[in-house]
Amino acid sequence: MEQCACVERELDKVLQKFLTYGQHCERSLEELLHYVGQLRAELASAVLPEDQRYGAETGFGP
Repeated sequence: MEQCACVERELDKVLQKFLTYGQHCERSLEELLHYVGQLRAELASAVLPEDQRYGAETGFGP
């Protein structure tokens, strides 16, 4: 019976670690989404002259 109790305690520890890891991943993904949103807004607000746009889009200058 004691062995069952030990296994149950270990299972609780493992489940808690998975829960904590899941929460950490969720926070990290939320931070990443926020950062990407900021970059997207920054890129959308950036205005480049027409000749620079060509080089930026294709990787080649005019």
